[in-house]
Amino acid sequence: MALKQRGVEPRFQDYYRTWVWGFLSFIKPRKFEEAGKDDVRLFLERLSGEGKKEWQLRQTEEGLRVFFQDVE
Repeated sequence: MALKQRGVEPRFQDYYRTWVWGFLSFIKPRKFEEAGKDDVRLFLERLSGEGKKEWQLRQTEEGLRVFFQDVE
């Protein structure tokens, strides 16, 4: 699993996955292959607007980075 290889502690891996699933829901009906940096930026802006903490935004960004690198 890419998260483990990146050194993400097992207790945090489910959170990373949750952020990725949230992003995939955010971009629907498009597929992740069609998503780009602007989509990630807009998703992070939405989370910020919902009151997510800075560490949650960083965790989301890292989770998406791992996801996109792992599936390409």
